[in-house]
Amino acid sequence: RKFSMPHEIYQQIVQKEVENHNETISKPLDKPYPKPLANHSYSSSTLNSNNTTIIETAVPDEPCFVIPAELSGKVSRRQLSEFVLTGKISEYDLQISLDAFAYDLKNKLVSTKHTSNPVALLIGAIKNNGSYNSAKFIEALKSEMKPFIQAQQAATQEKTDQRNSKEWADFQRFKLENPEEYKKLEEKPLKIGFTGAMLEDFTFLEYKNTILKVGDATNFNPLRPAESAQL
Repeated sequence: RKFSMPHEIYQQIVQKEVENHNETISKPLDKPYPKPLANHSYSSSTLNSNNTTIIETAVPDEPCFVIPAELSGKVSRRQLSEFVLTGKISEYDLQISLDAFAYDLKNKLVSTKHTSNPVALLIGAIKNNGSYNSAKFIEALKSEMKPFIQAQQAATQEKTDQRNSKEWADFQRFKLENPEEYKKLEEKPLKIGFTGAMLEDFTFLEYKNTILKVGDATNFNPLRPAESAQL
């Protein structure tokens, strides 16, 4: 079976993979990555899949990874699974290696000077080095993620500015001095299911709308999607 995921969630996964992969290249791991969520796998890059993100169910107890379209029929799933099962490579590093090699192959970055079978270079890299690394692939991922990261940084700054505003300080005083009224403002966010910091953020919006009468569509919204989600 196949499932889809929101593109912005997929982008967050890719961003985390890039950060972790950079750490892997610069510093050897003392222990292997933990196994991903049971019985699920995902394609780690939109660079090889035309922005289509697919979740595929995996056979229980089998390693979880997706073979990119560029390598379909050219590499043995059984052999790749054996690499994982024997500890030659982690599922995470295998997925990154497959996507990196597929990217290089697609963009003619794989040298075939000494072999008639380019995939042999991927298998050799895994056998000898424990993974296949591609600086061009990581560079392309960073470029793809840049708008998303910038939007996330802007959202974080917006929230910081909100916390430093006079309205937020007045809201905190209102919370202490009018506990009963504050509880009434919390009712709507609580019914929706918000808790913790999110509950306070949305109660603040209720405070602005109900008490200050200044609520409008341009107000800070903790759930407003990042602009990159529209890409």
